[in-house]
Amino acid sequence: MATLHFTIFILLLFLSTFALLLLTHLQYGIQSFPFQSPPAPSCDSGQSWAVRLHADPHHEDELECEELDVIANQVAEQAGLHNQGQIGHLEGHYLLCSSHPGANVWRNNLHPGKVLANHPNVLWYSQERVLSRSKRSMAFNDPHYPKQWHLHNGVNKDMDINVTGIWEHNITGQGVTVVVVDDGVQHTHKDLKPNYSPEGSYDLNSNDPDPMPHPDVHSDNHHGTRCAGEIAAVPNNSFCAVGVAYGSKVAGIRVLDGPLTDSLEAIAFNKHYQVNDIYSCSWGPDDDGHTVDGPHPLGKVTSDWFMQQGTGCTESHTGTSAAAPLAAGMVALMLQVRPCLGWRDVQHIIAFTATKCDNSSDWRENGAGFHHSHQHGFGLLNAWKLVNAAKIWEPVPFLVSYQSSVFDEKVSIPSYPKELVRTWKVTAADLALSGMRTLEHVAVTVTITHPCRGNLEIVLFCPSGIPSVIGARRAIDRDSAGYQDWTFSTVRCWGERADGQYYLKLSDHKEPSSQQCASVGELKQWKLTLYGSSLTFKDVKDRQMLVRDAMSGKYLHSNFSLPCSPGLDIPSEMISPFTSSSLRFLLLLGCFALFWSLYYILEAAMAHLDLRCLQCLSWRKTGHRVRNGRRVEEALDEEDEGSQERESGVELHAVHDSEAKMPLIDRDMMTT
Repeated sequence: MATLHFTIFILLLFLSTFALLLLTHLQYGIQSFPFQSPPAPSCDSGQSWAVRLHADPHHEDELECEELDVIANQVAEQAGLHNQGQIGHLEGHYLLCSSHPGANVWRNNLHPGKVLANHPNVLWYSQERVLSRSKRSMAFNDPHYPKQWHLHNGVNKDMDINVTGIWEHNITGQGVTVVVVDDGVQHTHKDLKPNYSPEGSYDLNSNDPDPMPHPDVHSDNHHGTRCAGEIAAVPNNSFCAVGVAYGSKVAGIRVLDGPLTDSLEAIAFNKHYQVNDIYSCSWGPDDDGHTVDGPHPLGKVTSDWFMQQGTGCTESHTGTSAAAPLAAGMVALMLQVRPCLGWRDVQHIIAFTATKCDNSSDWRENGAGFHHSHQHGFGLLNAWKLVNAAKIWEPVPFLVSYQSSVFDEKVSIPSYPKELVRTWKVTAADLALSGMRTLEHVAVTVTITHPCRGNLEIVLFCPSGIPSVIGARRAIDRDSAGYQDWTFSTVRCWGERADGQYYLKLSDHKEPSSQQCASVGELKQWKLTLYGSSLTFKDVKDRQMLVRDAMSGKYLHSNFSLPCSPGLDIPSEMISPFTSSSLRFLLLLGCFALFWSLYYILEAAMAHLDLRCLQCLSWRKTGHRVRNGRRVEEALDEEDEGSQERESGVELHAVHDSEAKMPLIDRDMMTT
């Protein structure tokens, strides 16, 4: 019975803990303000009044928001104004606007200020005016900073990453660590040393903790140091340049200065993940027009060096080698204001905020309203937009996928202008099991034979009908290997409804004079894979509106902050062996051990008490007493004894038997 009671107690303890966690979660949900809040009120210049209202001006008791809304409407009507609603989170504070913007027309020729000044429900009021504010300029004494056009472009407007306004708000990547996976990082460099993170670094080529580059004959091992400088070069040290996230920490993983295998690449992508928040990898397979390669199965997780006559600065770090570290630095800025962003959240925010550039490119708007170009993706990253969107971003639902059957075709691919077209319709019923509603990535896996692989063009059409060239023609690729179980993917359908008709078009752009490419290619098999989430199409559109609303910087200017959901904390095992999760587990384990120990002690005590009672009973019935250290035997009445023996012979036998089994107690032992 005692064990049953203890089990029930533990169950009740568990249920109470679960209730507390649920209550905490609900509180977090209630605090998730941006997706429930109305747009910020606004009025024309000089036509608005901020007022603080109360039912009784002599008392400060809180009222329900609904009561204050009614009072605000009444006050506005009496003053000839229009109630624009509560000002942000300031309870009791409302913005009242003129009903006739741009004209000084007041009801009964009575100025609103006079009405508000004498109104019993107005504690105070203020007519708003336009404030004069000028941007603080960012000035650094680093000699190469004026040449960093990607940070501040005064010649070509809107052709920089728009980061200086973020720096002015002291958002510089503080608390974030970016690791450069490359040929090493010269962490003794003057621009890098103050921000270097040894805890996140490693040399996989030499198998030691120091990622310092090893000088080679051609002086090639400077790439990682340059990338690290772009990200986290410290400012105002009168040397070289400034990093885009100069308040962040930078680590290095040296892996490119030696033979690179699939397993080594996979290790590099998650080495010291407990410390490193962002992995910057601005390298890949040979980009020579001949090679078709990518991550293998295990791999699917500025400043310059001083060595060999290096000066410590460079002006020749360009291309994707420079673009990827810049993006990593901007993500560090995002993580400072919203530490619980996941990799998919970052992708969503990029799609929502990137700006169109180079109007000569093939920009198309997809079915969800996102602009995309084959040359520039979603567009130019904008640090101001990225950080402001990150400030109010709720994590997206977890990733789900749908995969069609594998279609065995074995059909010839015709020469252009003829095309091979294959279709597959995805229904809502097909997606019901996964719960997918909108798209992120769409992938097509094909097996194709062809004498000249570069002549092929593969196009996928999104459900909205927008085309995406997933396999472009490659003029100098004459490889006869074709594509063997090769996966192409696109983000051009991002945010669109997942159900609908998908088209796959293949064409062969042969050169009539080429004998090598004359034979016909063949589509052997293909399959379609969709990746997305349970976000509805309306959810996507609502988030687009919310992000646009945040671009004014009003959330960045305030102390507004969304809570991070429990369980999304950045791991800290390398910094502290006890994380919040492990401490909660130890606490629960300690409670369990405590109650179990109390139960065991109580049970043992009760058992011992029962044994003592039995001993006392047996002693009492055999007539033994111990007084003053001596054994005293009291004679029992012979008549009574005889009577008891006759009436209860069995009981006497049991008592005598018990006495016989009792241990003998020596008199001397008793006296001691």
